[in-house]
Amino acid sequence: MSDDPVLDAHRLLGAWSLVAYDARAADGTVRQPLGADVVGRLHYAADGTMSALLTRRGGGGEGAIGYAGTFTLAVDAVVHHVAVSLAPRWVGTDLRRSVRLAGDDLMLGAVADGADGQPELHELRWRRLPRG
Repeated sequence: MSDDPVLDAHRLLGAWSLVAYDARAADGTVRQPLGADVVGRLHYAADGTMSALLTRRGGGGEGAIGYAGTFTLAVDAVVHHVAVSLAPRWVGTDLRRSVRLAGDDLMLGAVADGADGQPELHELRWRRLPRG
């Protein structure tokens, strides 16, 4: 984890539950890549490891996103260093996510190509799960 004081790693540590996953196109169109009824868990551990799993509720894995590895921090971002993934092309890559924290909510963002090949802003809102 980074020593950068702007984004405090301790605020990220723990388990998070996915509240919403939206992709916003340049024209303002919003879609939900995994549907409206998406579920997920995100974990950041004190030893610098992380894991993420997102899927449709009851979806049986079709369209699921899952990966794990380590993470480091930047001023306004977290970088996931992918060691294992359901998407083989992600293994060995770094996934940079913008970060905003507001109370018990964590917002992660990333730009990715949409189905039409045009860039979209993917926004994921997570809520901290109770400890213990």
